[in-house]
Amino acid sequence: ATAVAAGALLALLSALVTAPSGGYPRIANLWGCGPAVPDVESWSRYDLLICAGGTAGEWRRFARETRERNPGLILLGTAPLMNISSPEATPWMQPEWYLYRPDGNPVNWWAGQVYAPNLSITECRAALLAQTDEAYGALIDEGVVSGVFYDSVVGGATWYGEVDANRDGVADAPADIDPQWHDYQCAFFDDLRARHPAMAIMANDVDLGHAPHLHGRLFEGGPLLDQVANGSIGPRDAVRRLHEWVTTSLQPAITFAIMTHPLGWQGWRVGKG
Repeated sequence: ATAVAAGALLALLSALVTAPSGGYPRIANLWGCGPAVPDVESWSRYDLLICAGGTAGEWRRFARETRERNPGLILLGTAPLMNISSPEATPWMQPEWYLYRPDGNPVNWWAGQVYAPNLSITECRAALLAQTDEAYGALIDEGVVSGVFYDSVVGGATWYGEVDANRDGVADAPADIDPQWHDYQCAFFDDLRARHPAMAIMANDVDLGHAPHLHGRLFEGGPLLDQVANGSIGPRDAVRRLHEWVTTSLQPAITFAIMTHPLGWQGWRVGKG
């Protein structure tokens, strides 16, 4: 059944999005390599690579060598927005800029390894913007890096459970904090694009309300293709969701989907997800 569903999806994708120029299908890779990797031959076959880390020199070398083999390759770096490290490992973050719970403990997830910033604090948003700018601003302006990817950009603060963004000791009402949170994220993307108009911006876990502020989203296995594999939705439903993003996001659109596992199962995950 999984093979039939996957085959049907590929057939539909081919029928619906194949360009006259033969520009599809295109393949993408999330965090398979970093810009320091010496083997560029195998990575050059991808049409979009999302990488993390690396020095400016490593990015310039990697971009030059991969694009010699694949001139249209889109290279995205990874920067923090919703996912940051602990206060001890993040010197540019002030302790008061983290998102806290009503009991005074900072919000963390992914087995306690990932912390959340408080987007309602202006200085915090400015610091997050500076992190992207410092890491990739010059490389984006040079055309070395095509843009930036942001992981786990959930649209509401209460996805984490009870939160206390204003530090009054009382849990924030979802109807109050979640729309504000969504607006802060969209404003962040707009501010970033204002600094670097040519950059591509992509994110994970965003919704269609974010689409006018992004060039696309990543669909991890659970939200899309895993559901096709297990029969929760049909291939046409998956194509329809992809098409919504391709047509409503900023252009050029760079939305793509991955399978979490060949059998569509996410049991390997740690923490909430």
